[in-house]
Amino acid sequence: MKKIKNLLKKIISCVCVTSLIMIPYCANAFASSPSSSQNQMSFSEVQEFEKMTNDELKEYMLSHGYTETEANNVMDAIEIQNSQRMNQLNNPRNFSNSRITLSSSNGGFPDDPYDGQRCQMTYYLDADNVYSVADLSLKMIQAGVPGIIAVAIAAGVYAQGFTSPSTTGAWITVDYLYGITNDGYEGWTPGYCSWGLY
Repeated sequence: MKKIKNLLKKIISCVCVTSLIMIPYCANAFASSPSSSQNQMSFSEVQEFEKMTNDELKEYMLSHGYTETEANNVMDAIEIQNSQRMNQLNNPRNFSNSRITLSSSNGGFPDDPYDGQRCQMTYYLDADNVYSVADLSLKMIQAGVPGIIAVAIAAGVYAQGFTSPSTTGAWITVDYLYGITNDGYEGWTPGYCSWGLY
């Protein structure tokens, strides 16, 4: 009986030590990308993606199943979206982005925003013609979802069953904050986002 107790103690000790050793490795693996069952990203998680260089973002895409060509296509789409955003900032009369206005649930950003103002936009995507995570990222960007968020959440949305026959589409809600952006201009910074399938 004493031998069995000692054996059980040793087994339990090994399991505990192994789990303590694995925590840093598992935490890093899961912190680097949103889980497929996670339906939200915090402001700080979105900002981590905002800080990525183009090379880091491309590496992230490649590690999440994008081919080299798909990653380049998504990077090109993000670049186009960013240049449109800069054009809007430089030409205030063109500030309302028709793609965002048409695809958001609340009709677009306020006409006269003030520092610290928040705005929530919901984008709806149909599940037609989506055959990969890259297709889903491009569809999100075309609908007006900020490119960084599209890349950050596409793998999770896709893994939840976006291409399932029972799925009609997805909704993505993004909270924006008006103020000085990472680029040093006044504008809307995307933050907390959530999503789900319907």
